[in-house]
Amino acid sequence: MKSLLYVIAVFAAFWFVSVNFGLIASLALALVLIACILWNKRITLITYFASQAYFVKGDKEKAYNLYQSAYKSGLMTPGGKVSFGAFCLYTGNFDRCRRLLTSVVNSSRSAATDRANAQHYLAILTWREGDLDGAIDQMKTVHKENTSTGTYGTLGAFYVEKSKRDGCYHTYLDFLLEAYDYNDTDKTICDNLGEIYLYLGEYIKAEEMYIKLFKTAQTSPVPHFHYALVQKNLGKTQEAKANLEKALACNFARSLTVSRDMVKEELEKLK
Repeated sequence: MKSLLYVIAVFAAFWFVSVNFGLIASLALALVLIACILWNKRITLITYFASQAYFVKGDKEKAYNLYQSAYKSGLMTPGGKVSFGAFCLYTGNFDRCRRLLTSVVNSSRSAATDRANAQHYLAILTWREGDLDGAIDQMKTVHKENTSTGTYGTLGAFYVEKSKRDGCYHTYLDFLLEAYDYNDTDKTICDNLGEIYLYLGEYIKAEEMYIKLFKTAQTSPVPHFHYALVQKNLGKTQEAKANLEKALACNFARSLTVSRDMVKEELEKLK
């Protein structure tokens, strides 16, 4: 209702100015209003350009400068802090990541979506700091309260890591299949299931999963790496080498389960 009143007031103002002062004055008023809107939204715009710089273009330095500028203004929104926190997580600045995300979780200004996103990234941070079980507990809570493709993907990835650590690969297969039923096109969900098939020795099922996944371009090194391992076990050495080379050409982040060294080590084994 309030938004409707604002719209009516703006149209009334334009009509009044146009009738009494002419079209040029009305256009001038429009430009002033646009300038005011852009000024009020400038921090949101800066944060958006920062996220585009890193998450789309991979420009870490430009993204940091923009995020820092927005943060220093004191006007960064909770959503902006989540974005900045994710950037810090991916680039290895864990202390600042935790401060930013915790501030969002504890703020009364935070919308439920922002708080859930912050808790999601905090679970990933907990895992990167070495506490996989703690991360799983956190992520289970987030998933229960805000079930989504993203929570299925992250919790599934944690379960795969726990399966590798414990050597029990059937334990979480039902959850990974449930996630696949929820969204059978998401790259993380598909990769999680393909990876667990790999460790179960079900290479044909794993290959089918990756063939489906790679019908669309993959910019992360993770599926390339796992697909290469599947191809290696199927005796497709040249295809495996090609996928490992493609993995090395991708950008690596601290939040990934695959590192550049892991890819290089596997590539050396195939030479």
